[in-house]
Amino acid sequence: MNDPGSSLPIAFGQTLSGSILAPAEMDAYTFAASAGNKVIVRMAKSSGTLYPEIRIYNPSGLHLCQDWDYTTSEIATCTLTETGTYSILVGDYGGTKYGDYYFYLQRLHSPGNPTSIAFGQTLSASILTPAEMDTYTFAASASDKIFVRVSKSSGALYPEIRVYNPTGLQLCQDWDYTTSEIASCTLTANGVYSILVGDYGGTKTGDYYIYLQRLNNPGNATSIGFGQTLYGSIITPAEMDAYKVTVRLSGKAIVRMSRSSGTLYPEIRVYGPTGLQLCQDWDYTTSEIASCTLTDVGSYLILVGDYGGTKTGDYYLYLQWLNTTGNPVSISGDAGSAGVKLTYLDGTPQSVLSDALGFYSITVPSGWSGRVTPSKAGVVGFFPAFRDYAGVAFNQTAQDYTLKETATFKSVGARDGWILELAENANTGQSVNGTAPTLRLGDDAARKQYRSILSFSTGVLPDGAVITKVTLKVKRQGVTGGGDPVAMFQGFMLDMRRGTFGTAPLLASDWQANANKTFGAFTPALTGGWYTFNLTSAKAYINKLATGGGATQIRMRFKLDDNDDAVANTLSLYSGEADAASRPQLIVEYYVP
Repeated sequence: MNDPGSSLPIAFGQTLSGSILAPAEMDAYTFAASAGNKVIVRMAKSSGTLYPEIRIYNPSGLHLCQDWDYTTSEIATCTLTETGTYSILVGDYGGTKYGDYYFYLQRLHSPGNPTSIAFGQTLSASILTPAEMDTYTFAASASDKIFVRVSKSSGALYPEIRVYNPTGLQLCQDWDYTTSEIASCTLTANGVYSILVGDYGGTKTGDYYIYLQRLNNPGNATSIGFGQTLYGSIITPAEMDAYKVTVRLSGKAIVRMSRSSGTLYPEIRVYGPTGLQLCQDWDYTTSEIASCTLTDVGSYLILVGDYGGTKTGDYYLYLQWLNTTGNPVSISGDAGSAGVKLTYLDGTPQSVLSDALGFYSITVPSGWSGRVTPSKAGVVGFFPAFRDYAGVAFNQTAQDYTLKETATFKSVGARDGWILELAENANTGQSVNGTAPTLRLGDDAARKQYRSILSFSTGVLPDGAVITKVTLKVKRQGVTGGGDPVAMFQGFMLDMRRGTFGTAPLLASDWQANANKTFGAFTPALTGGWYTFNLTSAKAYINKLATGGGATQIRMRFKLDDNDDAVANTLSLYSGEADAASRPQLIVEYYVP
């Protein structure tokens, strides 16, 4: 028995067929396992007269477990004693009968050939042969409560469910003729759990659907607010839809579910924050929990589906708070993106996350006052940045937010450069340099003023963009003549032009060409070699169109034209011809409604 001849290997999760062709005959199977493993072995007669019998032997040949029955023999759990190759003998219990059979083996922890199932998911599958069982796995934590439902969709099987903890210990079990349901199974440890599904008697086959949900922290649940009516569909047998609602104070609620099409018998179940079922009702057309007492603060689960687990259809679900005072109210809307965190104060800091479609819902007591602030990693900001509420008495819908975006434009070297005045007080340009890596501001020894043009290709901004912030950054290259030119010439002046100052990339006349508006004087601190200007007040002059060359131009100059000292005093800034990291930047924050 420690090394049987003519044996067949069998893997965990595998079902094999065989035949006992003569009296006394037994078939041998082998599998590798470790000490402490727990296995289930099942043998079902498919034809003939044999009474199926199973015997398990350890690698030393010691007989560990044995079972027989008239139709289906099952060793529900056999704990293995050492690491090595185990043997299984199957045959007729009395040794005189013969026939065909199916044989199934599975390890009850770390099973073979499992299918992963998530909370809130419904899967379809088939039991194709006698003895066969399908295996599903999911991760959970100690004290979680789960709901498992299996409904036959065709065939003759009687659906059976068994739940095993991470060590292979069976926790919960149920079977029925059409729909088997474990209404609540409390889990014992953190880890990966297994579910076995098959025919209760082990001889029948058929198709089925399986549904899994966690009752204390449901997966794939839809938020619903008090006073809200939502539409849903039960598409497959076994399926149930999950809804969650946050309760901030104790009270009573009404829940109503009405079928709008199909054949389902509407059923409602309400669970508290710990997964304990509080209320339940079903009916042929409209199910109603007229008053369900909600005593704990936290997140509640509402499960809805077909009462028998086999019918499908569309429905509407309604939820309302019944207390005459202090009714909770909801604040809901589109947060602009999935996974947006909306924070607020309700005695203590609270938050909710928007769902995959960007929808969010917050439940607060009637009369609540406070601020709701959206945030998300990697997002510049939102419009509005927050919403303030005072004495909220009714549900607030369409409380939407829009994501802000940032576009950074660098000055175009072919269009920027410096221009020198014709003569002191001439107020017209003469000398032009559009190819130098630097710009100039200040005066020369002849008291002629330098001005510089920056050019940004902003026409790529969306036409409907609403600009909320504009920042200009320029990097200092050096100073001629000593001192601080910014203080010496009384600060920067910035002339804005939506489009270009002239018709060519850079013209002498750009020195004096009309601007749309002038801003300044600015005296920004030099930080890390950069001057930074807040030009949000100039947002109306950012060109979002292809007209005007798709450009926004800024003419930089000092407030004082010259300082009359007959000495060249200039501030040099890097231009669009400089290396990319040093070029002037125009940073535009915006959102698109």
